[in-house]
Amino acid sequence: QSGIRYQARKYSVKYLDFIVVMSESISQYYQDEFNFNQEKIVISPILQSPERLRKNSKHIELIAQNYLNRFHLRDKKVLLFVGRLIPEKALPLFINNIYSLLLKEPNLLFVIVGEGGEFEKLQMIIQQKNLHDKIILSGRYDKEELYAWYLSASGFVLPSLSETFGAVINEALIFGLPVLCSEYAGASCLINSENGLIFDPLNKEDTINKLELFLIKMNILHTIEMQLKPSLMKDVGINLDKEWSKLINWKK
Repeated sequence: QSGIRYQARKYSVKYLDFIVVMSESISQYYQDEFNFNQEKIVISPILQSPERLRKNSKHIELIAQNYLNRFHLRDKKVLLFVGRLIPEKALPLFINNIYSLLLKEPNLLFVIVGEGGEFEKLQMIIQQKNLHDKIILSGRYDKEELYAWYLSASGFVLPSLSETFGAVINEALIFGLPVLCSEYAGASCLINSENGLIFDPLNKEDTINKLELFLIKMNILHTIEMQLKPSLMKDVGINLDKEWSKLINWKK
């Protein structure tokens, strides 16, 4: 951040009763940098209800079955990305770092769901690296058509260089996908040893090494039945209740 922004933040926090942040690390930042009272910081990540996303399971499964047939995904390890195709997502860098691994692994596919200004750049990289059979640019999908992509994948990746949070991480975990998450994404706080790995997308060696380890966590795609893909999101309800109760219990 710029010096002006830092000073503006340092000045303004003195007049705040509470701050809502998305992760423990940001809470610690405000405590360390600005001596802000922990009891006045509400940690509240951007989360969605698993029950709401998974409720129309049969319809979502029918859409996912169509994807399996249309894109020839069955018996593959499908790595999924969902998001805008913009520089901050660092997809060109990620592909350039892993393309040799994509070519080496016969069952590995990379599906990119989204639209944006870097679409043509990604097409060019696919052509230059001869990745036509390894990367699918599917376009943008929403709601249940998007949820069906989570059922049609073996793992999820977010290689962003700048990501305030990254709500797609929460969605992927809800649909039972392990996640390979950039260390620069706020949603990395949702990742643990059981549901994924965290990597540095600016470090090619780390990217390749972590992806190789991540491939072990990814299952070959045989089924799209939702009941066989339970949520990998840890229960944060109690913590959220505790955090927001700070507003009720605080005494100046």
